[in-house]
Amino acid sequence: MNCKEVHVENITKVFPAENGENITALQNVSLTFYPGEWTYVIGANGSGKSTLLNIIADELHPEQGKIRNDAEHFLLEQKTSANLVPSMTVYENLVLALFKKGKGLWPFKFYKNREIEKRITEVLACFDMELESRLHSSVLTLSGGQCQAVSAAKAILFEPQLLLADEFTSALDQKVAPIIINVLKDYIKSNDAIGITVTHDLHEIPGNGDRVIVLKCGEVVADIRSTDGIEKMSIKNLMRLIHE
Repeated sequence: MNCKEVHVENITKVFPAENGENITALQNVSLTFYPGEWTYVIGANGSGKSTLLNIIADELHPEQGKIRNDAEHFLLEQKTSANLVPSMTVYENLVLALFKKGKGLWPFKFYKNREIEKRITEVLACFDMELESRLHSSVLTLSGGQCQAVSAAKAILFEPQLLLADEFTSALDQKVAPIIINVLKDYIKSNDAIGITVTHDLHEIPGNGDRVIVLKCGEVVADIRSTDGIEKMSIKNLMRLIHE
């Protein structure tokens, strides 16, 4: 994998409000994201976190500025229905990920391919939730944590150069969320990819993040790297950065 940097240059995004006034979600934001880094984007509600992520994912377009991004991306969202097809089995969803990656075949033409099944099983085993034994179970029969683990497996099988996550583990308990985060982070490190995740759960940042970007009212107010001591930052310190 040859992942290049992702550049956000002087981005401004404005949304119309019901009262006729415009709401500036992002204002003159410039950032560069680097391969091999797991970056957290944090801030209060309405600070522009998800807007930034969706602009990078090309889901939204800014009024001003530009994105320099040639990396193939995968976006993980909090809702299971955004990541998986609920009417399909675990295996069908993951075969679909391989199809979308550009294998050139309708996924069910190689549905019973042993090499593909082995690869899928190996990825699921990384989450230590015995999901490899639930290959042919409907997604609807899985717990919330299992669904998010399957979604994460789908992202890994897609092999993106840029992995984006929007509050992906925020609804999970403190036992399951770190497992999923660690597997995704290992993918980023092993493949020299770029990971950018928006979160409200500040507990997951110390010890995990290579970088923390803090947004406030659409502007970057802090950009902290691991060399600045992220692993030693307390939740109280992170809260202070958000609300000061």
